[in-house]
Amino acid sequence: MIELNDKTRVHGFWFCGMDGIDWLAVVIKQGDGAWEAIWRFRYHKDDKHFDSNDEKMWYRISPQSPGPELRGDVAPKVLVQSMDTIARKISKKMNSKYEYIHVGGNGAEAAEALSKTSFAQAKRVEFDA
Repeated sequence: MIELNDKTRVHGFWFCGMDGIDWLAVVIKQGDGAWEAIWRFRYHKDDKHFDSNDEKMWYRISPQSPGPELRGDVAPKVLVQSMDTIARKISKKMNSKYEYIHVGGNGAEAAEALSKTSFAQAKRVEFDA
C-alpha cells in the first residue's frame, strides 16, 4: 500500500497494465525519511478494486546510507531514472504504453493528481489516534 498524508512528498507515479496484470510505482518520501521507490505488480483475480482476491507483490528500494552522491535532491533523481528505465522495460514486455504522472508535491497534491487518472482507485482510511 502507498500511504499519502500531510508529511508525504511525492515525485511521481508510473503505471502500466494489460489484461490480467498491472504495475504501479512511486518515488516518495515520508517526513524526514529517505526518498524511496515503491512498486507493485497486481495479478487480477476478479473485477473488484477493493477487498479483491487479486495477488499483489510489493517491493521497495532506498539508499541505505547515502553517500554525498545521493544526498539532497540527487536521491529522487536517481530513483526516478531507475523507475523510468524499469517502466520502459515493463511496458515493452507487456506490449503496453506506460503512464507517468509528475506530482512534485505533498500527499494531497498526489491524491489530486491520481484522481484525474484512469488507472487509480483510492480509498480513504482513517485511523484512531
